[in-house]
Amino acid sequence: MDDLEKKEEELYAKAFNDGYYLQRFKPELANKISETPHVHNIYLQTFNDGREAYLDEVKDRLRDFTHVPPSQSQDKDIDRGMDIDR
Repeated sequence: MDDLEKKEEELYAKAFNDGYYLQRFKPELANKISETPHVHNIYLQTFNDGREAYLDEVKDRLRDFTHVPPSQSQDKDIDRGMDIDR
């Protein structure tokens, strides 16, 4: 790996991490930066890759958190219909 490739890789990692962490801790700022016109700006494109990676993780965690397996929801419905005789 030559120096140019190493610098490009470091820039990619920095831009990706910048996007990821700004979206996590300063989402308003990350959104403003992402709206910047950047047709050929590699840094901002990579910044958006990191930003979107964080958003995807949040969506996955939310989906996992709110997902109730079918077997559990059916058991709850069955329990609701049963009365305890006293």
